[in-house]
Amino acid sequence: MPDAAALAQMYARDQIRDLVSRYVIAIDSSRFDDLAALFDPEMDSEKYGKGQAGVRDWYTKVVPATPNPSGLYHNISAHQIDLVDEDHTTGVLYLHGVGVADGTWHQMAGIYADRYIRRGDRWYFAERNWAHVGSTDAEPSDFGTAPWAPSTADVWKIYEEDRAARLARG
Repeated sequence: MPDAAALAQMYARDQIRDLVSRYVIAIDSSRFDDLAALFDPEMDSEKYGKGQAGVRDWYTKVVPATPNPSGLYHNISAHQIDLVDEDHTTGVLYLHGVGVADGTWHQMAGIYADRYIRRGDRWYFAERNWAHVGSTDAEPSDFGTAPWAPSTADVWKIYEEDRAARLARG
């Protein structure tokens, strides 16, 4: 059985992976309040400004306000998390993003270098840096979706309904 320190490290890594997953869903659905809530409330950043309000303002300038539920997908992988101490962690992860604009699929690869901070029992982004590695464009194609399969908009609607119910329960 792992000791308490090993369990705490596993729990921290799991919380940080969840933080990154929540970032992906929030940015793809243009949920600026959800994005801001993932960042350190005590942040004073040259990039984002002060606190979560600064983060929210920054993202409203760089992400479309109305999400296209079938047009933006961030896929993350190879997430390495290095624990610095009980309250500070760094991470690096790869990104493959796909977006649709004006009928063209834009695929790109990137890499994030993150710093995370724990406040109380919760982890936040203390700093998030992204570099674009490369991209390609492709024409959309129809792979013959199964007639019983829901549309992308339907899946986002299911997510929104589940989220609303969860928030209503508190």
